[in-house]
Amino acid sequence: MREALRELVCCPRCGRFPLELTVIERSATDAADVEAGFFRCPGCARFYFVLEGIARLLTEDFAALVDTSLPDRHPGAFAAHGDELSEFLGRLAVRKPEASAATWGLEDVAFWEDEYGREARQEAMLAQVERSRPDAGNRMYPREVTIFRRLRPRLAGGGVLVDLGCGAAQAVRALCHPRDVGYHYIGCDLSLNALRLNRRTLEGDYIQCSAEQPPLRPGSADAVIMLGTLHHLSDPTRALGLALDIVRPGGAIGVHEVTGRSGLGRWLGPLLPGTESPHDDAVDLKQLRARLREEGTRGVVRRGGTPARTLLASRLGERMRTSPALTRAVLGLDALCMNTIGRVAPLFGPREAVIFAEKPTGATPVSLWDGARILQRDR
Repeated sequence: MREALRELVCCPRCGRFPLELTVIERSATDAADVEAGFFRCPGCARFYFVLEGIARLLTEDFAALVDTSLPDRHPGAFAAHGDELSEFLGRLAVRKPEASAATWGLEDVAFWEDEYGREARQEAMLAQVERSRPDAGNRMYPREVTIFRRLRPRLAGGGVLVDLGCGAAQAVRALCHPRDVGYHYIGCDLSLNALRLNRRTLEGDYIQCSAEQPPLRPGSADAVIMLGTLHHLSDPTRALGLALDIVRPGGAIGVHEVTGRSGLGRWLGPLLPGTESPHDDAVDLKQLRARLREEGTRGVVRRGGTPARTLLASRLGERMRTSPALTRAVLGLDALCMNTIGRVAPLFGPREAVIFAEKPTGATPVSLWDGARILQRDR
């Protein structure tokens, strides 16, 4: 963890910043890189440990995930905070989430810890990224066209990108690598195994946290992305609002989400490979749009993911990853299905949305637009 991260984070419980940082161990190769230490919130006297170079910004709601070994190994570093630390560790020992969102997150992260903890799976994901290209792929190409093509110029030269629910950061690696674009990448996830993988293989800072308790200061990021994150959360609309708070005025947010799984999706389920986490649901696009309007954002919403595309992508996914022609053919069929039979039979309609939205810089907000069609304009 870069010591400068202190300037961007806040207490995930009370929102206080700046946090007090105590460095216990630095990297042997870079003095600015903190391997072990802790943050203390001067507002609510909570402690957040830094271990393996990863900031663990978890409240007692996520006590089951908190590693409390650091005070035992380095008691001298905590000598000035004895009573406060004892009280905080006592709350952690209860290990009972105070919020339903935390229970939801703990149930979901158990799946992802196993998913990202398997070495064979890690190698497969990294190999897929190596084969990926921006002009192809069932997911990569829509994300490139709608989100990353617009983000790269904003980030080049030192911007800050926060990736909430980063997982293994496949899209960032393939489409917007911080080494190539030149920006500060901050990956956030509850899965420690995912963060460990990223820490070893992708330059950036990593925070173990919940997207429903994001520990980033308001306006601290030039951009935030949430790619397949919201539909795993207990309250997607609220989480989107919290993510928007992190974006500075004039900054942007990119979202790729599942917006429906009913109807034909249930019939196709047995034909599709893979398994999902316990809370793999769908978001309400109308609610997301309403939340974006409240912020006065403007941007693009692109729909897609009809059952026809879902079935084809499940069979052609690896070939699509490296073939622009095949990708465009499948996406063309997707658009045809969405704009014909999907208009009269919702069963065959779109099941996902890719969103790029800009926060306003002035006092007069202009709300989200879809293609060339203005949905709402605030005067």
